[in-house]
Amino acid sequence: MIINHVENFDALDILLYLRREAPKRRTAEEIGTALKIPVGTVNRRLEAFNSAGFARSEEMSPRQWVFAGDPDQTRAVDDLAAWVARDRATVINMVASRNLERMKSLANAFKLGGKS
Repeated sequence: MIINHVENFDALDILLYLRREAPKRRTAEEIGTALKIPVGTVNRRLEAFNSAGFARSEEMSPRQWVFAGDPDQTRAVDDLAAWVARDRATVINMVASRNLERMKSLANAFKLGGKS
């Protein structure tokens, strides 16, 4: 499921930007500037999308990225983009609730003896 690859709002924006800009290649700096996201964050997200098959980089200087999803991934990203266009608030709430669940799991892992 595509939402599993969207860890936060930055990831959502970067993935949708790559798809929207395809087949153009963009540097992390260009993506960061366009989306107002720090370049370090952009680089981390691009590497994660590369591992998941949603993006690939061209070994140039500077490194350039392009959307590279297979047909199923492309369809899923297009569906996500349409969903965001129709109901951004619901998508944002879903991403936020996933982050909240991860934070709760992390907090529970640090509780002594698993007690509240």
